[in-house]
Amino acid sequence: MGTESGGAMDSVADSNNANKRVRLYPPNFRGPYTVYIRALEGKSINRLTIWNMLVKKFKTTVEVKKMFTDKVRVVFSDIKEANSCVQDKDFSAFRVYIQANIVEIDGVVIMDLDENEKMLEKGVGKLEKCLETDIKILEVFRMKRKSIRESVVSTLMESGSQTHVESKIEWVPAKAVRVTFQGSILPDYIKVFGVVVQVLAFNPKVMFCEKCLRYGHTKAFCNNKRRCLKCGLIHDLSAVCDVPQFSCPNCKKNFPSKNHKCEARQFLVDSLIRKAQARHNLSYAGIVRGDKGVKRQREEDNQFEVLSGHILFIIAFI
Repeated sequence: MGTESGGAMDSVADSNNANKRVRLYPPNFRGPYTVYIRALEGKSINRLTIWNMLVKKFKTTVEVKKMFTDKVRVVFSDIKEANSCVQDKDFSAFRVYIQANIVEIDGVVIMDLDENEKMLEKGVGKLEKCLETDIKILEVFRMKRKSIRESVVSTLMESGSQTHVESKIEWVPAKAVRVTFQGSILPDYIKVFGVVVQVLAFNPKVMFCEKCLRYGHTKAFCNNKRRCLKCGLIHDLSAVCDVPQFSCPNCKKNFPSKNHKCEARQFLVDSLIRKAQARHNLSYAGIVRGDKGVKRQREEDNQFEVLSGHILFIIAFI
């Protein structure tokens, strides 16, 4: 006999599929075409070496710019060469990718557990004010929620049988299904044959580094020094930290890092949501108005070409 309580929802386990899928620029994307190359295992990257490797195979390589010690940004003038670079086996010693926020956007739909989420892959995203536009679905997977299962365990002792409650964390399927769409516009709904499924905004978890205790990246790509989990400082971690209480290195408050009360974390969350909403609204407004052109924003906010008539996509930030 046991009890079960629901917890936070996440994309644990099922989200691994997203990492395996190779992101490519779609045919209707307008350049320049940016590809990122990152060294593995925290090694440094030589931009001149990368340049020489690229120009031997890709004649439309425009520039190589160093972003970090282990990461460079490459710009191509040809979409085919940009996509080929991402899949080129000669660069298997590096992580070569197109950023997700450039070519796709995520939404969430609610489906009962007895409904097969894979049926959504046969549908298309639709806009209420622009019905002629079909938004391609790239990927679908059901998210999971954390569940704490409690059970009563009996232990035979010399003094007799004793019972205690054990708690076990499990990840179980949730009703929320994450859907990845091509482009920058989050559709209002998905239409699968005659079935209409409403699409909600998806707010991803803020990345947190278990190594340097900072937000915005993970330890797999961290070149910073490891910080103490208790005091948040950089010191000899083999010794016991004698600081009397926890200290968050991001907001300096007296609680452990990764705490949801952290002001720095909340500021980042709010900022990501505002940016995503602002860019989505700008792109959506352009479609509704039927703009023949929308002012180019920053270099990384590349544009999609006309989809139908004179509809124009602008890339949004996830």
